[in-house]
Amino acid sequence: MSRGLHPHPPRWLAAPLLLLAAMLSAVALGEGSAGEAAPEVVATWDGGSLARGEYEEWLAVRGLEDGAEAIRELAYVRSMATAAEARGEAAALETRLAVETVRRNVLAGALRRHVEAAVTVGDREVEQTLREHPEAFRKPRRYKLRNIYKTLGSGEQAAATRAAMEGIRERLLAGADFAELAAAESESQTRFRGGNLGFVTVEELPPPVGEVVRGLEAGELSPVVEHAGGLTLLRCEEIREARRPSADERRAKVRTSLLRHHRQQAWAELHRGLWEAAEPKLHPGSKGTMLELAGYRLSAAGVQALLDLRRQGTALADLDREAIEALLTDWGQGVLAVRHAVELGLDRDPEIAATLRWKTVQAAAHRELVHRVDERLERLEPPAEAELRRAFAEAPERYRKPPAYELALVFFPLAEGAAAHQQVARAAEAERRLAAGELTFEQAARQYSDHPSAERGGYLGWIARSQAVNWGPVVSNALKRMKPGERSGLLRNEAGLWIFELRGERQAAAMSFEEAEPLVAEQLRRQRIEVLERQVRSDQLAAIELRVM
Repeated sequence: MSRGLHPHPPRWLAAPLLLLAAMLSAVALGEGSAGEAAPEVVATWDGGSLARGEYEEWLAVRGLEDGAEAIRELAYVRSMATAAEARGEAAALETRLAVETVRRNVLAGALRRHVEAAVTVGDREVEQTLREHPEAFRKPRRYKLRNIYKTLGSGEQAAATRAAMEGIRERLLAGADFAELAAAESESQTRFRGGNLGFVTVEELPPPVGEVVRGLEAGELSPVVEHAGGLTLLRCEEIREARRPSADERRAKVRTSLLRHHRQQAWAELHRGLWEAAEPKLHPGSKGTMLELAGYRLSAAGVQALLDLRRQGTALADLDREAIEALLTDWGQGVLAVRHAVELGLDRDPEIAATLRWKTVQAAAHRELVHRVDERLERLEPPAEAELRRAFAEAPERYRKPPAYELALVFFPLAEGAAAHQQVARAAEAERRLAAGELTFEQAARQYSDHPSAERGGYLGWIARSQAVNWGPVVSNALKRMKPGERSGLLRNEAGLWIFELRGERQAAAMSFEEAEPLVAEQLRRQRIEVLERQVRSDQLAAIELRVM
């Protein structure tokens, strides 16, 4: 098929086109120069032969073991790539972009290794860093804590809360199980894990709490502590003493840290310099040229072809402006990285050249496979309703509406040092004001949240339970225990502090055939494609009459 082809290929595609033709010609020769002995032939087929040298190069690039199956795979790839060239597939937009993607993946990686290899860290810088940061890599004293928290309220409610917390403390001193009481009484998100806060430093805690914790011994219960509009009770379960690494350990860690930082910085600076010098112009809303930089242009048809190559089924019209700009920037930076790698001659390195050669041939072979499968697929009648209903009846459990939450959130990213305490205090203030009714959830999100959803009042919409797992067990366990209309309280994971509001909940439910019909049709289409791909491979190997020596 020829979707979205440029009538005249842009200048930036000339190199990939020539490269593809050169690759196909090079791998098809297999003959030595005049006066040299003919190379050992591993296999032949109608229209081609396989020399020992190129076969071993193929094995190295692919990481395959010598054997008949590897020879069959190479003969198939070579013959399919040759067929693609004969059919003029090299001029197709999708093929040109596939080849350019190969070059991007190989050469951009080589360029990064080249840039990072030039970065060094001298002893003087290591020693200076150690002098400026004498406490670097020191592990402070950490306390393993459990807590119970209640919002204080005001007036009679405050007095009742104080009495309740003192009563809980008396029960704990009398031997009650802390985890059970936390689960039953606490208003903190830690109630979902028995009050467990894990290991924390004093600096990570609000000052009133930290001062109390600093004086606790392992196994000791704190007095009731007032902070952030609430009351907290803590038990210290274990203490890990501060540890300072040896001088040699600190030097090694500083060197590694500086090297990582300088490498990242060098790579980012190169990207930034190439990008600024190219004077890029992005036109995310255009139906014509979407990206222009230093003589390079990418059209809307090219962007759609990229989407087809990367994420089948995604249409350009489905992406918002921000997503399109991100895609254009990423692709443009890759193009510039490839150009710079070529300017430095990295593509002439034998190993890199071999990788480029064979991955380019594989890309051409894959385009030929797609073409042949598409041709056969178009000749097939769409599945009739009876076939769709039969497939649905065979596996109805496959077609279910997943359980989902309707959520809104307020997010506070983790900070370091003194900023960490400020962020915790800010999050506690937001939670206190929410609990006191001073702010609606939407107002809190707009005022406090550092999340893209803030401009929508924190609203996320419907999120599958399986997606919520990505936030970690603290969040997913909290959501499981909440009811629509409830807030989570402050939750903490590796990313930061969160407050969730559960607006609605949808349980898993079976789909009717009418609801599942598009999914069933797509499943059958994929199954047909898999069958057709196997058929194309088998037919190609039979047609070329492969002969292994």
